[in-house]
Amino acid sequence: MCTRPARSRGTRLRRPRASQCLSQLTPDAYERLVGRATILANGLRDAFAAAGVDAYVPRLGSLVGLFFGSHAPVDYDEAKVSVAAGGYPVFFHAMLDQGIALAPVPTR
Repeated sequence: MCTRPARSRGTRLRRPRASQCLSQLTPDAYERLVGRATILANGLRDAFAAAGVDAYVPRLGSLVGLFFGSHAPVDYDEAKVSVAAGGYPVFFHAMLDQGIALAPVPTR
């Protein structure tokens, strides 16, 4: 638990308290976080494959992304095309209906 008081001096960070807490993250805790992100990414890949849905689930450290389509976007323009195809907004709202809040677009 983060015990340091949150100080926001304006515009540098949108979530200063979260940033301060992350600065206290131990290497062991981060490794557990990466492990959970790996499990999540692999589970999403398996679920989409089993459902016959083309989706790309990148993971870098503790960050997990999601793009719908047959291949990974290689730049921002391709990522926007993936979003414009409509798969992510449908998934986002279905997850939100289940009480799971995700980034509103996969490029965040």
